[in-house]
Amino acid sequence: MAHSSNLKDYLVDTQVHFLNGEETLMVRGGFNKAIKASVLGRSSGGFFYILPQSISHLKERESTLLSRKEEVIYRYCQNFSATMHKHYLFMRYINREYDKFDHYQARVLFARAFDYNFILPSKQKVVKLDGFCHPAIENPKPVNINLDKSVMLVTGVNAGGKTMLLKSLLSAVYMSKNLLPFKCNEEKTEVGHFKSIEAVIDDPQ
Repeated sequence: MAHSSNLKDYLVDTQVHFLNGEETLMVRGGFNKAIKASVLGRSSGGFFYILPQSISHLKERESTLLSRKEEVIYRYCQNFSATMHKHYLFMRYINREYDKFDHYQARVLFARAFDYNFILPSKQKVVKLDGFCHPAIENPKPVNINLDKSVMLVTGVNAGGKTMLLKSLLSAVYMSKNLLPFKCNEEKTEVGHFKSIEAVIDDPQ
């Protein structure tokens, strides 16, 4: 349209100008002799920004078709939702079971990728770690400890690793309870089942 022979005498340029979200042409006065259009604005040079009527009609048709499309999609969604609602309980069960399977599969793939082991909680109230490596530490030193008493005292110099030792114990219990794999000597490692853990730490660190 910008290159139309009927309109070329009135066109200021052949560019498309965006005005108020519309694609317009910049023309001189008297353009209505060559084209039917709506004036959307004036330029600083006194020219007109116009929206050709043919383009306006096409946009209206496009808007109507898009509205009909949304109505059709809405009806399909209504019908689909009504059908699925009849099987809501089954769908909820399937969704929950798929989530559970996805969690298990992710754990297995993670364990295979890093050569980790699963340690299932035992019925004994003990924590025996052999070659345990804290998962949050890069190049960790393996921890070997046997906690088979109800009370354990951990002593040592500042920055000697006491806190990290306790964190290793707690993380091993947590990961075992939640079926999370970690690096250890599987044959010599045992983690008991604890309903809760209460840590009393006086050191502000």
